[in-house]
Amino acid sequence: MSTNRSVAIIVAVLGLLILAQTGRADILSGLVGKYTFDTAAAVDETGIIGNGADVGTPGYVFDSTRGDTVLEVSRTGGDNYVEVAADGDIPEGAEARTIALWMRMDDESDNAGVFRSGITDTDQDFSIEQTTTPGQLTVNTWGGDFDFTIPSEPNAWHHIAVTYDGATIRTYVDGVASASRSYTLATAANAMRFGGPRFAPSGGLASMNGRLDDIYIYARTLTDDDVAELYAATVPEPSTMVLLALSVAGLGLIARVRRAK
Repeated sequence: MSTNRSVAIIVAVLGLLILAQTGRADILSGLVGKYTFDTAAAVDETGIIGNGADVGTPGYVFDSTRGDTVLEVSRTGGDNYVEVAADGDIPEGAEARTIALWMRMDDESDNAGVFRSGITDTDQDFSIEQTTTPGQLTVNTWGGDFDFTIPSEPNAWHHIAVTYDGATIRTYVDGVASASRSYTLATAANAMRFGGPRFAPSGGLASMNGRLDDIYIYARTLTDDDVAELYAATVPEPSTMVLLALSVAGLGLIARVRRAK
């Protein structure tokens, strides 16, 4: 292989890696809440909706698969989750929205809450819940619930997104469209819960046992391409040290090619 070709390959690979880290402008539009938990707290990095508060004793732990700090929720000794206070920027009524997050279920046969907004009254709920069927989630509207599936893999991370455009609810798993249903929402103005139990008046259905990361709240409907881009942008990416190692390895390859001539 010629030196010029080796250099071209290395430059192309590094260019793709850098592009993957920087090509995120479109997925910021309409973002009103962003919770990465990187500071071991439920900080809203947009500063729009606001920070979350711990209820019980949720954990903030380093996850080797995600490569950063994540939120650990459970019902050990009671419900342990995060609640974000009611705010006018949390999508309500029939407003367009997108909820996207990474989740890891530690108990797949668990009837529990993943994300919650609204209240448990006719058409006024907008929540993502686990069901007792392994690999099955449901969008709960308290009147028009529908299920969608994710790969049945205990302790595996998956990206989930749910969008609404005023007429249709759509679900996505790992960046790919999964299911849809026509529906007219009337989501009540209320707080949000990450991994927590249902709101009143019904209440019940405990916190999930598992982990959450990179929760994004949008006041717009993400397109199929937007969701795919968001998924790709929040997949654990090569660190600066990895990129540096690739660069050093590339320079070593060039040196070996030159010596072989």
